[in-house]
Amino acid sequence: MKIQMMNIKDLKPYFRNPRENSPAVDVVAKSLKKFKCRQPIVTDEDLVIIVGHTRYQAFLQLGIKKVPVHVADDLTPEECKAYRIADNKTAEFAGWNNEFLALEFEDLLDLDFDLDETAFDTKEIGKIMATIAPDPEPGSAPAGEAEDLLDRFGGATSIARGSAPLRYYQENDLLTGKILDFGCGQDVHPFARYDMIHQPDPGVLMDKYDTVICNYVLNVQPTDHLIDLICLLLRSLIKPGGKILIALVSEKSLSETPATGNREARSKKEWKTYLEKFFKLKPFPGASFTGFICKPKEYKEAIQIPAKAKEKIIYRNGKISTKRGGKLAGHNYQIGKIMAGKIFIHVNYQDTLPKTALDLKKEMDQMIPKDFEYRTLSWDPTAKIMALIETPDFDSAHEPIKGRTFTLKDGELKETAYDYRVFHHKWQWVADSWSGFDVEEAFARSQIIAEKLDETPRGNSRKDWEKQLKDNGIGGLI
Repeated sequence: MKIQMMNIKDLKPYFRNPRENSPAVDVVAKSLKKFKCRQPIVTDEDLVIIVGHTRYQAFLQLGIKKVPVHVADDLTPEECKAYRIADNKTAEFAGWNNEFLALEFEDLLDLDFDLDETAFDTKEIGKIMATIAPDPEPGSAPAGEAEDLLDRFGGATSIARGSAPLRYYQENDLLTGKILDFGCGQDVHPFARYDMIHQPDPGVLMDKYDTVICNYVLNVQPTDHLIDLICLLLRSLIKPGGKILIALVSEKSLSETPATGNREARSKKEWKTYLEKFFKLKPFPGASFTGFICKPKEYKEAIQIPAKAKEKIIYRNGKISTKRGGKLAGHNYQIGKIMAGKIFIHVNYQDTLPKTALDLKKEMDQMIPKDFEYRTLSWDPTAKIMALIETPDFDSAHEPIKGRTFTLKDGELKETAYDYRVFHHKWQWVADSWSGFDVEEAFARSQIIAEKLDETPRGNSRKDWEKQLKDNGIGGLI
């Protein structure tokens, strides 16, 4: 078949074309712009169009002057008429295998491809994708009921989830520690999952995680009030130092569709402004989504400690001797506790330590067992010894247990057996804005202990410490 490039002005639309093409012109123009022309226009020997009227109009709309043409000069006038009708009609006999089509859509989503380019609208794609959805998990709502629940009440679920965000997280090593997929839909992962429709297990929401995934959940909420509540819940689900990975639809073209809660879609800038109320944001790129790495904002003004209370802080020889905020030996930051010349601090504030200490910590991170999770650090500025301390119940216990410890000295890594002794006055290890526990309550607890106990609380087991408190009439603080 001979194809030649011709000036579009030389072609002549058939004056009595029986096919109404106008509704398809915009879609075809978009396809031509994306994929270029892969099919020629077919004309008779007088350059009257037989096949390709829609492409012809789309070329005109795009301002394309040279187009591929096949002149069917071997057809009679009667055959040209019949071919013109047959070409349009035969397409109507073909149908779609929705299961195969859904799998093609899924592959395209995996490749971050915009499905708008396929000429299917969002609602059509959603219905077709539903044909390959796995069977609902036990206890989850049926599909029709689930959609109705979401339309009326919103909630922790998402309508259709491509794997593009998840793949981005994997490729950039963002899936670390203990992980929760919040609003997982019907996705199945090796980590914890929660979805109000497909995986409604409230017990999952009573735990804490290092990483929480929240893909497209915020988009489908019918009110901003629900978005606020979900953001507050997400903050409560992460461990201190943890992160939330939020993926969002931000295409205005999806406004008033289920993908945007049947509301107007927010732009990337609008989502950034909205989420900044709750989180510190670090945007990350996505071809088919808007994404943010989120960490809770710390509100310093949320904790007001009376001025007089600040006078009582570090115990030394049975007496309170320094004011809170005073310079600590070895570094000048107003966070940390001095014990036996060592600086004890929560790992989230490690950047306040000198570079020598941080270099040792980095070296240790490569040497310690992968399953060892530590929350506090000890730095001896004189002996240049760094210790990574487990403190497993740092946030939950008034006086946290020390647990396991790894130290590095002269290049040798040493593990200390599990230590059941407790640390005191843990609020000294963090900033006032710490969200892991109530800092003001912990400070008030130290005040009471300072007034009641004559001696410095010494390192002891929790059992011994509880007895000491009871013997001094303050057992209610255990």
